[in-house]
Amino acid sequence: MMERASGQEVETGDMPGPLLGVNDECGPPLPVPVPSLPLPLPGISILDKLIRTCPVWLQLNSREEKVTEILHSEPPGRFMVRKDCTLSNMVLSVNFPRFDGVPHVQDYPIKEDKSIMYLNGSLLVFEDIFKMVAFYCVSRDILPSTLILPQAIADATNSEELQVVSHLGIDFWNSHINKRYQEE
Repeated sequence: MMERASGQEVETGDMPGPLLGVNDECGPPLPVPVPSLPLPLPGISILDKLIRTCPVWLQLNSREEKVTEILHSEPPGRFMVRKDCTLSNMVLSVNFPRFDGVPHVQDYPIKEDKSIMYLNGSLLVFEDIFKMVAFYCVSRDILPSTLILPQAIADATNSEELQVVSHLGIDFWNSHINKRYQEE
């Protein structure tokens, strides 16, 4: 099929035609306009935020009681991943309040099979804990609602902010950084 462009026939099928902008009658190609304002940098993805702050929410050495105590004082949807001492598998612990509004931490066993992992009862599988948690931050699947990142992590716009949070580890939860965001 042939189409007309700037006075020349241009091949649009499998056969290459003359290149537009090269020796055509319109003259030399015009320079690409450069915007006067710098383009905004893309934000940090949820996955990157989770990877960079795993010392905060990935608490494989913390006991169930400690995780429950921390999450009871957090808003609904906040989560941590811990290791279950009796079953030797990871558990997603989430503060999902009961119907009466009382904080209630629900545990979701994470099953691992060779190179995949999934929440017990779900048909969705993931390559690693980071991708699984990132998914549940945007979609609920079998959960009552999505997971909610701590506000300091969600609002972080650069690596330095995430590094400050990450260095706190489990102490982040009782830190002024976390508490400041909860009071706003």
